[in-house]
Amino acid sequence: MSRAGLWVCLLLFLAPALHAQEVLFGVTTDAGNGMLVRIDPATGLCSRVGNVGTAVFAKINCLASDPTTGTLFAGHGRLGNLAGTELFRINPDSAAAALVGEDTTPPGHPSSLRDLARRPTDGVLFATNLGALATVNPADGQLTGIGGTAARAIEFDPTGVTLFGVNAAPGIGVVDPGTGALGPTVGLTFVGFPPTFPLQGFPRVLTITTRSDGTIFAIVADRWGGGAPTFLATINPATGITTNLGETRLDGADRPAALGLHGIAFHTFAASGQDDGGGGGDCFVEASRRGEPALLLVVTLFLAALLRRTRP
Repeated sequence: MSRAGLWVCLLLFLAPALHAQEVLFGVTTDAGNGMLVRIDPATGLCSRVGNVGTAVFAKINCLASDPTTGTLFAGHGRLGNLAGTELFRINPDSAAAALVGEDTTPPGHPSSLRDLARRPTDGVLFATNLGALATVNPADGQLTGIGGTAARAIEFDPTGVTLFGVNAAPGIGVVDPGTGALGPTVGLTFVGFPPTFPLQGFPRVLTITTRSDGTIFAIVADRWGGGAPTFLATINPATGITTNLGETRLDGADRPAALGLHGIAFHTFAASGQDDGGGGGDCFVEASRRGEPALLLVVTLFLAALLRRTRP
């Protein structure tokens, strides 16, 4: 093989390992599960990362990725009908959760944190609290009110310029991050859902997140209050077309089990070596693309030796 050919082989081998891995995570709303999962963005099929305890996840509503620390933010209203909201950090590899802090007098509803959105340009964390838009201090979980909003589910586009919001109607529009005002909305049209959808007369968009290519993903429930079944869907903000990708189900040996999700977020692992698989299975990150460090080292040294031997 020529020297040029060896360089090509080396680059082709290393490129997948150095390629950032974007993984869709979700959390259950089912109090008995308390589970962090990976979601196949093509089908909605979920694989368990780990249990984090019902005390943390019994009322979880929202997720957001924090690339600066490599963790996930999670938020919910306080348990036991106590007033306030709580913010957690979650390890996406193990599902281990740690309380950041709680706000006992948040703006808006006294105990109903709905969604989180991290602005990628400056890292500011926003939240909806059923009637109010607020920023969240990532160090202590304290909320600072911005203004009233009709948006429940929120997420920024990848540029951090546009904050999308979905209201209860449901319709999608743009939220002013300075005031909380939700602009004109486009009503959602649901495509590809089961004939019985929705069971209780109207569908409910529980949360939204954006992929790096700008695609908006959503968790849709067919009843008030969420819970299984929920569906993974994409939303076209220009037309309102909401396309069902599949019911969110937990992967199993025989038959996948229905799983009610609430919060979802895309999280990017800077390189595949940081992603140990976390129970995701080969439908999320192929083993050949993850690249084990030892194998990478051996093959790289081997190809480098061949390159030296081909020198004139």
